[in-house]
Amino acid sequence: MSKLCSCGSGLERDELVDAAGIFCAYVCDKCEASVRAKYNPAIFDNHSHYAMSGEEEDIGCGGHSWVEETRDDGKEGRIYCENCGADGDG
Repeated sequence: MSKLCSCGSGLERDELVDAAGIFCAYVCDKCEASVRAKYNPAIFDNHSHYAMSGEEEDIGCGGHSWVEETRDDGKEGRIYCENCGADGDG
């Protein structure tokens, strides 16, 4: 027998999991949107680094924009996200 959602809707609850399959909360059709809104939307993106790793540091800024720093000495510069500063290789 299914349990009812704690939001008081009287509807059956389902598990809300993030893109990495980690449990977030119990929700129903009525409250899912409001519960999801309490979380960083990036955790529900199935195409993110976080979805593959499950590591919080891979959530990033929600939209990496990779750039390579310009160096005066002609050497290759560091690649980083101009939005959050994360190191990466693009």
